[in-house]
Amino acid sequence: MNGKNGLARSASPNSLPEALRARAQTRRAFLRTAGRGGALGLLALLAGGLASAGRARRLNGQDCRRDGVCAGCGRVEDCGLPAALSARARREEQA
Repeated sequence: MNGKNGLARSASPNSLPEALRARAQTRRAFLRTAGRGGALGLLALLAGGLASAGRARRLNGQDCRRDGVCAGCGRVEDCGLPAALSARARREEQA
């Protein structure tokens, strides 16, 4: 313990053993590696978001097979999607 606070001083790069000196990174290399890791994570999030974009129209596990056109759909009575709810409400108003 050599410092004022009783803390050990950091060793200079020349006093490190050869095996540690070979593995030591510079600040620039660390920042480059961290930047690449961050970019890779961002790319993974973007790819996951795009992959799930097709599933975004699902609601409660239901998927519209007719692109929101409920007229003539055989599943409209059991469907919980907003378009089907509106179609049933209009049908009940007309009846």
